[in-house]
Amino acid sequence: MARLFSAVVRAHQSLARAAASVSPSSYSPLPAHSPPHSPPPQSPSSSPPPQKHNPTAHHYNWHDPPQHYLLVSRMKLPIVRILMVVLAAAVLLSFGSLHKKQLPLPLDRSSPASATSLRPHSAPLSSYELPSFKSFPVEEPVRDSTSKLKSSDLIQPICPKWEPFDKQIQMSKDFAGDCDMRQVESQDRNFKVTLCASRTLCGQGYFLVERVDKKTCDAAISSKVYSPNTAANDYFKNHLGPDAFHLIFDGPERAAPTMWHHLGNCVYKLPYRLVNTGHYSLHLVHTYEKFAAVDEANHVNYPTPVFSPLLNNFELSVCPHCVKFTSASVWKMHQDLPLCSRTAPQQGVFLRMAEEGQRTRREKYKFENYGHPYIWEPLGCRFDQLFELGDNSTCISQRDYTVAMQGDSHTRVLWFLTDLRLKGSKEPLEKNLKHHYIRSKYYDLNAMEPNVTNYIDLNEDGVYLGVEEDDSRLPMSGVDLEYCSRTHMNDWIESSKYVMQWDESTSETVGEREQDKNDAIVLSVGQWPASGIWAGGHYTLEHYEDMVEYGMHRLELSNHRRVSMKEKKPWDVIWFGVPGFMQYTDGANHYADWLDWRTNYRLKLYSDLANRVMLRYPHVKRMNTFDISFPWTQECPDGAHYLTTPALDAMVDEFLHKLNLCNV
Repeated sequence: MARLFSAVVRAHQSLARAAASVSPSSYSPLPAHSPPHSPPPQSPSSSPPPQKHNPTAHHYNWHDPPQHYLLVSRMKLPIVRILMVVLAAAVLLSFGSLHKKQLPLPLDRSSPASATSLRPHSAPLSSYELPSFKSFPVEEPVRDSTSKLKSSDLIQPICPKWEPFDKQIQMSKDFAGDCDMRQVESQDRNFKVTLCASRTLCGQGYFLVERVDKKTCDAAISSKVYSPNTAANDYFKNHLGPDAFHLIFDGPERAAPTMWHHLGNCVYKLPYRLVNTGHYSLHLVHTYEKFAAVDEANHVNYPTPVFSPLLNNFELSVCPHCVKFTSASVWKMHQDLPLCSRTAPQQGVFLRMAEEGQRTRREKYKFENYGHPYIWEPLGCRFDQLFELGDNSTCISQRDYTVAMQGDSHTRVLWFLTDLRLKGSKEPLEKNLKHHYIRSKYYDLNAMEPNVTNYIDLNEDGVYLGVEEDDSRLPMSGVDLEYCSRTHMNDWIESSKYVMQWDESTSETVGEREQDKNDAIVLSVGQWPASGIWAGGHYTLEHYEDMVEYGMHRLELSNHRRVSMKEKKPWDVIWFGVPGFMQYTDGANHYADWLDWRTNYRLKLYSDLANRVMLRYPHVKRMNTFDISFPWTQECPDGAHYLTTPALDAMVDEFLHKLNLCNV
């Protein structure tokens, strides 16, 4: 700093001497013909160097000194020196300020001051940032005709209508002023159960389940982190709570609501909405505690179930005076019902079948196959393509259409029953199980010659098996249905095949070339992301969403190339979804040995995340697989699949409707 000050002083002295020796005529604005003033006498030692002539000095006017410079030059020398001192002080302060700015201080990137220093003109940061390239569409809520009804406006209870409802709206409904809050005796003394059944809206209400020991509750919520993702951890603690439950209704309909909400302090709201009225038997089970159902920070312990019944065969009467819905009465309404959506997940109801002797053709063969007296019907709309017992068969041969079903064993089971439907068969599913590569082509039943089946099996190379060259079916158009075993969207995740390997002959990746024969692609990852680590599981919610997002992005990119580069129709894409899982009663099972993460709360979150991702791709058709399967998780014959349950039949109903083989 001392050296800097000395340099400034020397500069000041030089400037003072130069100012004293400058001739006033140098800055004179007078015309050239005016006589110049005589310069004062100077000693040779103080004479300035001769001025060089600048031919352009008067070419640009902004080079000519203004008139006030001349006035300054005529001032007394002490005034000039004072100005020079002031100038030197300013220079000194500037250097000092610059020196301070260059000190190696840590930069607080969250500080507004540091951010402002990087943005001149006080422009907002957002004007310099990249935009978000991801859209986050929100589904329109389903219109609920009962959402604005008030008990004071009603004379008598309102019977349910055959209409869909919005689960988010249903969860937010508070019937506290429209119900007689009554405590129900819980078989588990750790919980208090209260029922609030609406007096005016038949079939609607909720259970409040409260953990009695608040110390246990507080310890679970405050003591641990249950996810490496802060948002997920907060969601678990605030929205779901430490405990998990399973509520099942048996009666005029089979239902298991998937609406769970933690109100805080281990008080849980379990809403329900029943479409059919009558007498029900309820089962409410406490399945997990201490966040075991969703914990994604614990990779060393199996989430051991609790399975403690709170209500068992609890009787509930729902407006028995209302007319019940049956499969037959719903089909009579078909002419007045709109066609169900080909894209949105389909809400439906498992209606109890009519009494024996009064059952419809569909009810008879389904009961023979499954032994359960329930049949699923889409709520508020109708399906047009079920291919049951030969129906819609003529659609099959209208065009050649290839469907690739890419997923795990749940997708394979979906293939099994779809295969039976397209064959026009009503055989039980257990007689149609295969565990190898499966692919068949189907034809119109009505166009077959006697003793000729309406399908041909194919091998992995697409070669027909067991047919002669002159087979009458070969020239016919038909539906080619292929199952491909995949666990993690492999065809769209593995970059070695879909990004790195390029086919020069067709100007596409090897993966795209392999998919080229397909017209429709059915996707699913089943439950594998929640399996043990050894099987590629233990996916956090963030990891799961990223996987589905990446796989869909790759598929959409290939689909875009298919249209723009090959001028072909885009693939018809169906997301099969995530099925529910059988609730085990304890940790004595092989899933515990695998440190498996499969719980229904986690699988439901996977399902919701995938549905949110698919909303970014409006043409993707989404199935309601979790909600369809959840009422039947405890009926799985092998503990995992829905082979002998009405759930699988309902899945195939929705699948065939969305596949739209009739191309309408």
